[in-house]
Amino acid sequence: MPTREICVDGTYFTFPDGWQVDMFDEWPQFRKAAGALSLKGCDVIALNSDELWIIEVKDYTYANAEQPPDLARTVALKAAGTMALLYSLARTNADSRAKEFAIRCASSTRIHLALHIDVKDGGRRQRQIKPVLPPILTKLRHYQKALGLHKAHVTSTLAPSASTPWTARRDPATRAVHADR
Repeated sequence: MPTREICVDGTYFTFPDGWQVDMFDEWPQFRKAAGALSLKGCDVIALNSDELWIIEVKDYTYANAEQPPDLARTVALKAAGTMALLYSLARTNADSRAKEFAIRCASSTRIHLALHIDVKDGGRRQRQIKPVLPPILTKLRHYQKALGLHKAHVTSTLAPSASTPWTARRDPATRAVHADR
């Protein structure tokens, strides 16, 4: 089955065939709004039929990388900025690929908020990762409900979730710059 694959900060995400996936934070329209308004946005938007996924990717396996104390709130603010700009782009007069994508997103009936996070595992792989994810998910669910979104998800390359439509793998070419083991 054909798939759709994108790379975000050294992690490859593979989506099933038929998904429309784009790097939201690379859109010129987002960069312009971010510069003018200090708007925050998520990394990836993925659309399948009536489901929109807003996905933030964080990799704390680099040397000196530290997870912020309120990561879930940061992700929620990025989701709010993403949704605001999608709403605006769907109604703009200027034609663009981003506008077309935003119009398709506007027809979604369920919006998922997802955080894909990689943390230092000290060589213990899943035993180290699995306890880190539930507290983040609990906080993210609080914000997801406040935003009126369908569901929140937290995944990791070492702890994938069956509830998310993608698979993730780290780019072996960038492995040397990570300090997680």
